[in-house]
Amino acid sequence: MNSLGDMLVRIFGDNTEFDKAIDKSEKKYVKFGKTMEKTGKTLTTFVTLPLLALGAAAVKMASDAEETSAKFGTAFRDVRKEADLTAKNLARNYGLSTQESERLLAGTGDLLKGFGATGSQALALSDKVQKLAVDLASYNNLQGGSSRASEILTKAMLGERDALVSLGTKVSEADIQVQRLARGTENLTGQAKLLSDAQITLDLVMQQSSDAMGDFSRTSDSVANRLKIMKAQAVDVATGFGQIMLPQVNKALGGIIDLLKGFNDLNQGTKTFILAMGGVALTVGPAILVIGKLSIAFNAMKVAAVGSALAVKALDIAMKTTIIGVAIGAVALLTVGIISLVKANKDQKKATEEAAEAQDEYNKTLAVGAKTVQSNFAETIKLEVERRRVAKATLTAAIAEKTFS
Repeated sequence: MNSLGDMLVRIFGDNTEFDKAIDKSEKKYVKFGKTMEKTGKTLTTFVTLPLLALGAAAVKMASDAEETSAKFGTAFRDVRKEADLTAKNLARNYGLSTQESERLLAGTGDLLKGFGATGSQALALSDKVQKLAVDLASYNNLQGGSSRASEILTKAMLGERDALVSLGTKVSEADIQVQRLARGTENLTGQAKLLSDAQITLDLVMQQSSDAMGDFSRTSDSVANRLKIMKAQAVDVATGFGQIMLPQVNKALGGIIDLLKGFNDLNQGTKTFILAMGGVALTVGPAILVIGKLSIAFNAMKVAAVGSALAVKALDIAMKTTIIGVAIGAVALLTVGIISLVKANKDQKKATEEAAEAQDEYNKTLAVGAKTVQSNFAETIKLEVERRRVAKATLTAAIAEKTFS
């Protein structure tokens, strides 16, 4: 036995392998954590978020389709079966989604019914308008597509005919008057006149659009029209999935509405309390951040405090033992305290020098107090056990122990 330090190392064991195992495990956990974090980010970016976006879009489309279907059903309630078949045919053969077909048919049909047309008349005229709109949009490569062309044609039937030039046609008031005389409708008034003029306008546009009529069917194999067809079918697919989700979404929205109503019915005192709690919640995140930063600084202070506490404990024991025992115990514990303080200050070189000086003093004292070592050894062992328990609590103290040994 060369020194008390050597004996303590043998008694309590060399921590080298233990520390290596801890470091290895820590590295594995850190690597595992980083891998899982990367995987989570990848899945969130390329799976979760796209699926959420698609789900939201599908629900939105289904909601819009629900509203469109309601208007479509109202506009053609007396010819609903015929109207459904018309919409399906328009969607299947003219590159429109079912929702868009119903929307366009209902928009024009509702207007014509306002002119006094029956459901059957409105449906027939509206069907002609939409088919012509698809062909004109395809033929003229119109910005806004079929919807824009249908809007222009519908407004022209109302008397707003200036935009027809974008479709390659032009209908003047003089043209309308000529057709009135030819058809014997010049004396009509009110809704009858409006409906007649709408029919005349559509007929004139169709006469001027002979080259464009049927263009979509002729060019359905083109990239532009294939993209249009693909988009329409994708909308129908998304709408179908959205319709499946609508009941649950509707149920959830009902719960949210009830919750909001409950909040709205709260008295002023309760609302004030909730706002106060919200203010507290706002401070939690920043507070935790500050505490985290401070804990790093406190950790270094704790290590120094541990060393100081051990030194004080050594002095306390010194008051209860012989002078030689005092020197032995105090030197051993003060060595640990010195190394802890030096480690906290990250000055390893200074720690090594001070530890060497402390060891020299300890060896000198050991030679004088050899006879009293046994009587004070038990107390020293207790102190060393306490020191090691504290050292195990922090990585810094553990490293200080290895430097001492």
